[in-house]
Amino acid sequence: MQGIVIEAKKRENLGKYSANKYRNEGYIPAVIYGDNTNESVVIDHKKFSKLFDSIGEHAIITVDIEGNKNDVLVRDFQEHPVTRKLIHIDFFKINPNKKVSTRIPVHPEGLAQGVKMGGVMEQYLHGLIVECLPGDIPDEIKINVSELKMKQGFYVRDLDLGDKIKILNQKDQAIFIVHVSRTADELEAEEEEEAGGEEAGAEGETEASEESAE
Repeated sequence: MQGIVIEAKKRENLGKYSANKYRNEGYIPAVIYGDNTNESVVIDHKKFSKLFDSIGEHAIITVDIEGNKNDVLVRDFQEHPVTRKLIHIDFFKINPNKKVSTRIPVHPEGLAQGVKMGGVMEQYLHGLIVECLPGDIPDEIKINVSELKMKQGFYVRDLDLGDKIKILNQKDQAIFIVHVSRTADELEAEEEEEAGGEEAGAEGETEASEESAE
C-alpha cells in the first residue's frame, strides 16, 4: 500500500456523552467497517487532521489499533458546523483483491489554446469516481488541456485511464470547457443597445400619451 500509518485506540465507551468526552480530550471518534470488520476506535485529532489535509479521501491509510493493522479508505466524515473541525470518521476496510470505488482529484496540465486567445477555461468536475483494485488507485488525475480551442471541452468520455481503472461518472459530463470571454467593448455595445431600446420605449410612451390627450 502507500505506507501512511495512523495509530488508533479501541473505544471502550460508546454513546454521545463518551464521544464528546473523547473530543474534549483531543480525539476523533471513528468506526472501521467492511470486510467482516466493525470496530469503534478513536484517533488523535491533531495528527489525523494534518494528515487528512494533505492526502484527502482517496489515499489508503493503515490504521494501527494497538498492533492490529487495517488498510482503509475514508468513506465518510463529519465536521463541526461552526469550527469545521473533524468530529467523526467512517473508515472502510479494504481487501487488496477486491475492487473499491473512490473519488480522485482532477487537475489540468498546460495552458489551453483558447485561453491564449482570450478565452476562459472553466472546470466543472474537480474529482472523478473510479473503481479499481486498491493497489491501482491513482493519487490524482492530470488532464492535458493545451489543445483545447475556443468553445471546445474535455469530457469524461475523452478520458482513458487504462483497463485497470473504470470511471463511474456519466460519459457526457464536462470536465473542462473553454468559453469565449466577453470583452469590454462587447459589454459596452450591449449597454448602448439596451440604453437605445429604453429611449425608444420612452419616446413611444410619450407619443401615446400626447395622442390620448388630444
